[in-house]
Amino acid sequence: VVRRLLREILGEDRHPAE
Repeated sequence: VVRRLLREILGEDRHPAE
């Protein structure tokens, strides 16, 4: 979940950081 929050904040939805 944290990774997703960071992705949304950073605006990096292009690569899943899971």
